[in-house]
Amino acid sequence: MSDGGADAEQRRLDPREIEARLNDVLDRPESFALAGINHHGLFVPLPPTVDLRHHRALTGYASALDLVVAEDATAVIELWERALATGAASGEARLARAAGHPVMLHVFDTTPRHGIYLGVVDISASAEVALDGGDNPALRPRVGWLRKDQLAVVVEVDDAVSLMLGWTREQLLTTRTLDFLDPDDHTLAISSWMSMLAEPGSRRRVRLRHRHADGSWRWFDVTNHNRLNDPAHGDVLTEMVDVTDEMEAQEALRSRENLLRRLTETLPVGLLQFDRDLHVLYRNDRLGEMLGERHGATVPDLLDALPDGDREALLAQLRGLLTDGADRGVEVAVCVDGATRRFTVALRALCDDAEVPTGGIACLTDVTESVELREQLADRATYDALTRCQNRASILATLQQRLDLEAARGVAVVFVDLDRFKAVNDEFGHVVGDQVLVEAARRLTTGVRGDDAVGRL
Repeated sequence: MSDGGADAEQRRLDPREIEARLNDVLDRPESFALAGINHHGLFVPLPPTVDLRHHRALTGYASALDLVVAEDATAVIELWERALATGAASGEARLARAAGHPVMLHVFDTTPRHGIYLGVVDISASAEVALDGGDNPALRPRVGWLRKDQLAVVVEVDDAVSLMLGWTREQLLTTRTLDFLDPDDHTLAISSWMSMLAEPGSRRRVRLRHRHADGSWRWFDVTNHNRLNDPAHGDVLTEMVDVTDEMEAQEALRSRENLLRRLTETLPVGLLQFDRDLHVLYRNDRLGEMLGERHGATVPDLLDALPDGDREALLAQLRGLLTDGADRGVEVAVCVDGATRRFTVALRALCDDAEVPTGGIACLTDVTESVELREQLADRATYDALTRCQNRASILATLQQRLDLEAARGVAVVFVDLDRFKAVNDEFGHVVGDQVLVEAARRLTTGVRGDDAVGRL
């Protein structure tokens, strides 16, 4: 946005100069859109004293900031400040709803004649449609003021407070502000008010809920300035800042955090959040059960229940996660109350907007039963249940592997048959036969070297 050359001067223009500049603009053959602006910079309806001539009224926007692209917002604010300082200001800005189409904006202080500032937007053929605000609701003001007596009765109120609360000026005047407050806030409001009255010239700020005319409740930061002992005023000046959106956002955030917390406590897994320095930021109750209710400010403090090898492996994975942000997983053993449990640890990085890891989350799942089942299946697939030698498939696979890998050194194979074993079964029964097999296997396995293999065919 560029500054109009005529606005470089900072002296205050007199009303006749402002009127002349305004007429110079409105007398041009081009079309303009006109908007009334109050002293807060918000658009208000044009009073009937304003002659539109061949121009049109600008509607559907809350302020000039709604008209322009975000990059020109600061320049529009500077334009408004110049108009406040000098009485008239002009500059160029780009329209948000016209693909950045540039237009001229003018602001004139016409309060002596019309009670408002007058905003003028140069309309070109390509910008006119973009200036149509349609049914877009105008944003309500956020800041207003009122004056009260020592009993907190309203004696004067500005238009912004009326718009923010939905009550007319007449409804607000001669009414105690306490009547508009949520009953749950009465004690806090009275305490703050009495503290303010006790110190002439003091200010007290308090956040309170006010009833809107539609029955809803709105949050305000209320600052009361005690001017009762000031002969020039003799009142309490109250500034009201609407913080409803902030409070609603905080409440929504608290609700989401509460929901997330409840979910993490119901999940059958242990959850741990940590920062880049491995400081613990959050842990659910299930994690405490898994690790034996260990406490500590850092992740290493919580890992003393792991065997040294598993502990170092997990810490290495954590350091890697915080370096490259890649997902990781590891299986570890944890000794709790004399029993060893197995856990899988899934690691996920938390990153900033630049994808740089700022911390992470560890999710622990108890897989003890799964590991035991896996080991049982592996055992059954490898060993003969009776003799604990390798079974037929396993020993033949071992033989093939040795032939493939150690053929150069040579492989010796001994086939042992038990003579008259059928007679043992027939005469003494299968129980005794099994004992013979077990004893034969014991003698064979104890009689071979550690890297030799014995199998039952």
